[in-house]
This record gives sequence, structure tokens and C-alpha cells, in this order.
Amino acid sequence: MGERDLLKPVLQHDFGASIHFGRVRMKPGKPSTFATCTYKGRTKYIFALPGNPVSAYVCCVLFVVRALRRCTRDTSEYARMRVRLAGDVTLDPRPEYARACSSRLLSVCGASVLLELPAATDTVKVLAADSTVSALIVGRIDLTRS
Repeated sequence: MGERDLLKPVLQHDFGASIHFGRVRMKPGKPSTFATCTYKGRTKYIFALPGNPVSAYVCCVLFVVRALRRCTRDTSEYARMRVRLAGDVTLDPRPEYARACSSRLLSVCGASVLLELPAATDTVKVLAADSTVSALIVGRIDLTRS
């Protein structure tokens, strides 16, 4: 939590919320928060997403959309497929959901998959071109584009 992030203390002290997680070990999206509180006898679910637009998009797809699906009893998950990397990818110490360009909202416009990149290890710091990784299908895939 950054020094200007006042949301978690306000949720806890002013609303009696329970913070279920306040940081996640993934990139992007580390400062994501999920909390619950009771208001007028009903449980309320609160998601606090990162301020970076791309991080917020990825966390919305991974956390909020999945939670909304479960609230409607839809237990389906995003489909996955294996994809081949076009170039070398340097791994981060945290698992990463890769997109085209960090901090640019345009990098997710039209994005149809999120690559699930593993965390770097002592022995593996780079995935070589032509390696395959799992990808979450989060949008429509246009097979006519080249």
C-alpha cells in the first residue's frame, strides 16, 4: 500500500470491512484489494483496483469478472490455449499476465488473450522465442487478422 493509499484503512475503520487480500503476487496488479463488509444486514463485496489503467483492466478481468460470474452462478472459466512466443521474454520475479505495452491503455484495446508467464526462478530467467505458454482467452479472437 502506497503512502497515499487511504482506502484500506477507511474500509476497515469506517466500514468495519474485512480485507481478504491487499496485495497480490502478480504483475500487473500488485496493489489490488478485495474486502467485504456488512451493510443493512447484507454482505457487500469491494474490489479496489490499481490506478494504472492496464493493471486495472487485467485485475478486472481476473478478479471482478470472475466474481460477478460466480454471483450469477456461472461457474465457467476463461478458456485457455497454448501460444508460441514470437521473441524472447524476460521473466519477472512475480507471475505476469502479459500484454503488449506497459502503462498504455491502447495495449489492451482489442486484446483477446492474456499470456500467463511464470515467475522467474534461479535457473530460468528468460523464456526463449518459440517457447509455449498458456494464454487466457478474454475476448473475441479474430482469425482473419495477420
